[in-house]
Amino acid sequence: MGMPRKHYYSILSAWQISIHLRHY
Repeated sequence: MGMPRKHYYSILSAWQISIHLRHY
């Protein structure tokens, strides 16, 4: 149950990074 959550967080982090890169 912990692994899937970590994966979800990883995807969220990547999405935030992508948005930041696009914003720049």
